[in-house]
Amino acid sequence: MNSSTFTELLKRWFNQSWFLIALLAVLAIGSWQSENLLWLTKLSTLRNSVVVCVIFIMALGVPLADILKQVAKPLPTLLASAINMIFLPLAAWSVGPLLPQELAGGLIVASAIPCTLASAAVWTRRAGGDDTIAMLVMLITNVTCFVVTPLWLALLLGRVVQLNTFKLISDLFVLVLLPSVFAQVLRQRSALIAQFANRHKLTLSTLAQAGILFMVLLGAIQLNLPRIDTTADAPVSAGAETSIWQGINIIPTAFIACALHGIALALGWYTAVGLRLSRRETIGVAISGSQKTLMVGLQLCLDCGVSILPMVMYHICQLLMDTFLADWWLRHSQKSQTSAEPKQS
Repeated sequence: MNSSTFTELLKRWFNQSWFLIALLAVLAIGSWQSENLLWLTKLSTLRNSVVVCVIFIMALGVPLADILKQVAKPLPTLLASAINMIFLPLAAWSVGPLLPQELAGGLIVASAIPCTLASAAVWTRRAGGDDTIAMLVMLITNVTCFVVTPLWLALLLGRVVQLNTFKLISDLFVLVLLPSVFAQVLRQRSALIAQFANRHKLTLSTLAQAGILFMVLLGAIQLNLPRIDTTADAPVSAGAETSIWQGINIIPTAFIACALHGIALALGWYTAVGLRLSRRETIGVAISGSQKTLMVGLQLCLDCGVSILPMVMYHICQLLMDTFLADWWLRHSQKSQTSAEPKQS
């Protein structure tokens, strides 16, 4: 193998895997330098601005006709929402007895929260799926979480939690609805903007993924993985006993969290296939039906007095697993399209 061939293969590999490499780097840097970078997490305006930009970029690349199509035929969206807000809490409750009580409670909280605000749509588009499904699932699960999440926590955890409804609604309106509507207005009012968004969809997706990496960095800083508290009442400087307890339980917790996410992914995929949904819709159902939002989960764990470790593990699992799957699905779709071209001619 000559140097030019090796360089070409290396370049191709990097183009396919750059996001996973960057994701691992961001998780490592955020955890390693959490104390030095903690000031970033206090810049709420910066964080919210990044979320708004990501939502706007994603919505700008989605034609209004695609959104109306999913609204008119909502089966994929409803299926993904049901997996996210009904199946996952029941699944977490069924496997909870395998973990200590505070970890089982944390797992239930992690399963009862809504879909992520932006990353599900970004991963769905990266995989070549229908990102309108992810955006609608995000809206449905976040709007209904005011009723659904407290209900699950009361039934499965025996805890009564009052969500800050006004804050959640205002955040949803400012961070999601406004940029989405503004993007669609621009597409409808300007044919040039619509053509630009359609022509440069890959570039826009790359920018959105960069925004996701920044939000992952903020999450990694706040998680402070090497020194993470295992319960809401744990002291800031955990002692040796807490460290040993955490070390013993982190592996089974990570395994169960990854298994739950994987089962939800598989359920979404194979149910969609059984219902004969398109491949793009199937990818959208699988990803949006299985992803959960980190920030709401962390706060609820603290409010309920349960361990945040399951929420952390679920978040890391969905980041890594969905990145691997998204890249694999995209490569598979590209190979299928390439092999079909000679037949079409």
